[in-house]
Amino acid sequence: MAAVDLYHASFSKQLFNYIPTDQPLYQTWGTSWPKREVGVMLSLDIASCSILLLYLCRTPLSRFTPRWLQPFAQEPPPFHPKERKWTFWTLCLLLIALLGLGLAISSAIVHSRHKASFMELVPWTVVALVTVLGRPVQAPKLLMLQYFLMMATTLTLRAIYYLSFKVNSINPFEIGHLTLEILAILVIMNMPLRNPFWGSSNIGNAKAAPSNHVRSPEDNLTLFQFWTMRWVNPLSKIAQKREIAIEDVWQLPYEFQHWRLHQVFRTLKGKLLPCLIEANGLDLLIGTFAAILERVAEVSNLRLTSKLYQSLDKNDPAEAGLWCVVILSIDTIRQIARTSSGWYSRKAYERSRGETFIGLFSKLLTRAVPGSEMTEKDPSSGVEGNDTSSSRFGRFFNKCCGRNKSRPAEKPTQDHQASNAKVVNLIRGDTYEISQRFWEFPRVVATPIKVIVTIYYLIDIMGWPSCVGFGFMVVFLICNSLLVRQVIKLERQRTGHSDRRAQAVAHFVEASRPLKLNGWTSSWRDRILRFRDVEMRKRFHISIVNATISTINVFGGAVYPFASICLYTLILGRGLPNDVIWPSLQLFAQLEASTREAFDLISAVWKCTIPVERVNKYMSEPDRDEDAFSGCEARDIEFNKASFARPSTDHLVLRDLTLKFSTGLTVVRGKVGSGKSSLLLAILNELEHKSGHFSRADEPISYAQQLPWLQNKSIRDNITFHETFDSARYRDVISACALIPDFATFPMGDQTKLEEGGIGLSGGQKARVALARAVYSSCRILLLDDPLAALDHDTASYIVQRFLCGPLAKTRTIVLVTHRDDLVLRHADQVIDINDGYAHVLTPTELKEELEHPHLFNSGAAERQGSS
Repeated sequence: MAAVDLYHASFSKQLFNYIPTDQPLYQTWGTSWPKREVGVMLSLDIASCSILLLYLCRTPLSRFTPRWLQPFAQEPPPFHPKERKWTFWTLCLLLIALLGLGLAISSAIVHSRHKASFMELVPWTVVALVTVLGRPVQAPKLLMLQYFLMMATTLTLRAIYYLSFKVNSINPFEIGHLTLEILAILVIMNMPLRNPFWGSSNIGNAKAAPSNHVRSPEDNLTLFQFWTMRWVNPLSKIAQKREIAIEDVWQLPYEFQHWRLHQVFRTLKGKLLPCLIEANGLDLLIGTFAAILERVAEVSNLRLTSKLYQSLDKNDPAEAGLWCVVILSIDTIRQIARTSSGWYSRKAYERSRGETFIGLFSKLLTRAVPGSEMTEKDPSSGVEGNDTSSSRFGRFFNKCCGRNKSRPAEKPTQDHQASNAKVVNLIRGDTYEISQRFWEFPRVVATPIKVIVTIYYLIDIMGWPSCVGFGFMVVFLICNSLLVRQVIKLERQRTGHSDRRAQAVAHFVEASRPLKLNGWTSSWRDRILRFRDVEMRKRFHISIVNATISTINVFGGAVYPFASICLYTLILGRGLPNDVIWPSLQLFAQLEASTREAFDLISAVWKCTIPVERVNKYMSEPDRDEDAFSGCEARDIEFNKASFARPSTDHLVLRDLTLKFSTGLTVVRGKVGSGKSSLLLAILNELEHKSGHFSRADEPISYAQQLPWLQNKSIRDNITFHETFDSARYRDVISACALIPDFATFPMGDQTKLEEGGIGLSGGQKARVALARAVYSSCRILLLDDPLAALDHDTASYIVQRFLCGPLAKTRTIVLVTHRDDLVLRHADQVIDINDGYAHVLTPTELKEELEHPHLFNSGAAERQGSS
């Protein structure tokens, strides 16, 4: 108790008693301002005027703001928002501003002898103008910054006088201003970040039970809820009682929903990475600024502990108490900055991942080549990228990794299009690597700044001897940089081997049944294992280099402080008082951790060049000409001397086509490999148009491919697909496709859920479900690639009569590729023979002659059916 009384007595003496000094004093009813205090107030006045100017010019400035600094996919205002120019919080801010301005005027009148006292009028005038002109209904960030600067200035001036022992009384105007500034900050913290008049019926309440029928409360938070994360409390309470279900989780916030991101992100042009930066630039900037503030505040607190130790060594508890308050205040700011940085970094990560998915899937739909199989070269024929550097470092690395003999370098291979397995790897792995760098970007910028500030503080405390540790740090960083280069080289090779292994596995899965029936599973398994062995060997080499980097980091962390302290004490013979040794050790620990973190982050960014290169290479593949039919008013499909080739090749698969597909049934026939399916692909714009003229209606087309593709859904969902359900039309379609008897054999009828690839249906049933999906669609143009091939004669005849000759085919343009021309020839409006890429349209005379004398064409028909 005696110590406590001594502390209070000392604190009261220094706070209220006058201790003579050579400097002018701060008194209650008269003020003579030293230059230092005038400089602080002048800085506040300049900052206040800058904030007012920024507020007045915000509209013109927004026109010149670059796209990457603007909110992306922001929620638009409602069509008819409620117009109301004030709220309870607005009135509170207005009252505080007027009271503060009144106090500032009163203070200037009382201290009218001193011109510097009029400087206090400037910030309160700015506050009053911004409040009156803006009448903010949502949290005003500029006003928040202004009040925070004013409060910081007031506390700084008080701390200056307190540490200089120049306080003899409390200024009531100063206390009043400080109270109003704190109240204003509390008011702004309780104001919503979203306009309260926009309505929030579809947004969850941070105090109510969560539900998946409303959006996350993140869309309608106050600053206090945002900084404290109190909006998560309802979800955490449920997690404490039971396991969280899907119904308990809110929908994503507006700016996180992928379909909204898709609508805006597809308008950005250019390469993927610049588009991602443009879409997330504002979040990255805010997160980076908050991260820098957090890191600088963290090491600044360690530097202030030196002042705390000095106060304790001087046996001055009052000054020590002040430094404790300052450290606590800075730590509070650090925690707020940490929360903000983490949230905006996570936002950039989530959105960039979704936007990358959007970019990759959009490319998958528009690229000209569906996927090359050339990446699946057997590893026994040579491994790409196993060349060994002839440099000394390369030979040393080979010895460390157990590679004593260098392998001959592979000749550069032709650049092939991405295979399906590579696309899967891009989506599954590379996408996350790129978006992870967006999450870490604020730390990538803030951590080196923290290292620089830490070095400055160490030099400030220990002097030049601390530079010895910095020298060792530079040497270790250079060594690690060389090793990271080797890791990147190995990682680039590993990703290529991973693509080949994934493609081999995909082929094995697709052909598992014939491989099993023919007894080829063991040879294919060995083949996959060879791919895996090559990939694992690269992973092992990468692990060795990473272990070397970690060892150097650990060794360097011990050397930095050891070398500096040895020089400081043993060689220079200086002592280690408390205000030097303890802050220095903590700063050295922070330096070691920050250096390692900065190196890891920069290395990760460096390694990220690999997925960026892979994604850019994939995104630069040629696209189909999507604008070829944009705005075309033609209703028919027409070719005039047109030739087509496979994308990225010069080999023509269709030559000199002169055809016209009008309303009605067109039958396309020919031997296997003649180009029948290629004709349908040309109509779908999946082939490269080389010469001639080609026009097509700019409208959706329904396509039933030769190998039926079915979703992992019910049969009804597969038939209706994305169309709305029409019971009458649905019954007509399943009847025309002879599916009603099949549904009767299923326990759940058309609600039977299909497994992947339509497992559970026979080949003929799959073909009829795929045909029914094409027929049910509302498309006017139907492209059918041999849907009758897997059907028996009676079922095929039934479908021809009920569908092709029925009301479902009227007013439609139907192009039917088939080998069963005997069933459909008499119902065709046009017949086209395809032979080696050339097309011949049967004249009415030729068609009539074939129908009248079918025995003359039986051999050709038999050949075509036998080929099928």
